[in-house]
Amino acid sequence: MNLNFFIVSYNKLYDRITQNLKDKHINMLTAYYVRKSIPKDITLNNINSINEWDLEWNDYEFQKKQYYEYATIMHLTKNFHLIKDLTHIGLLHYDVIFQNNSIDEIINKLNTNPNQIFYQCLRGPNDLYLFSEEFFGICNFMSEKLNMQINPRVIIERGWISEAMSVVPIDVFTKFGNFLLNNHKDIEDILISNRWGIMNKVNHRICGIVERMWGIYLMNCGMEISKMNIEHDWNYYNHDHLQDQNWIK
Repeated sequence: MNLNFFIVSYNKLYDRITQNLKDKHINMLTAYYVRKSIPKDITLNNINSINEWDLEWNDYEFQKKQYYEYATIMHLTKNFHLIKDLTHIGLLHYDVIFQNNSIDEIINKLNTNPNQIFYQCLRGPNDLYLFSEEFFGICNFMSEKLNMQINPRVIIERGWISEAMSVVPIDVFTKFGNFLLNNHKDIEDILISNRWGIMNKVNHRICGIVERMWGIYLMNCGMEISKMNIEHDWNYYNHDHLQDQNWIK
């Protein structure tokens, strides 16, 4: 078992994240910084870090187009040497807090069954903010492009994993990364062309649509899912970048 958590940060990262963790678990965390031009307020300095803009393969267009943390999936997939020795990958926001047994619980469960997906938040179909035609259109689109069945009934009955935060096997991670890399123009066109009337009621951003695709995809992988014992501090949640105007006019 080789697990690493990538903690995506836009403008801050504080040591409160690891205040409950032992050193052996802190070594399993990597800070992943995006948006070089944005000043960073960092007090968490005892973990490995990656600057997206310094990677051997990097494309700032994905940040400009507001993929945000979902661009991390593409960049780690493309810079495969960063993850090639891992069996499982965690993707988290800067505003989480690990509990003292958070990582041990995940590892123990993965040692029992490595084909598991862990989530921080599970939402119902009403939280998709998609009408039926849009929802079914996205599921059909994903089924074709991922070459797997994306069953809408799974989401209707069980919900979807939201806000990116998850732990998944590496092949699950890179399959979605390649889906984004190979189809991002088509995904963008869903909003640009207002396919299925998807922009008529909600001014969707790319990050929001890809968030839903990620959560729908994970629920359709046919694996056991478990909730992580990792807190998302909503009182600390402040994604200033979401104030940027939607690039899709």
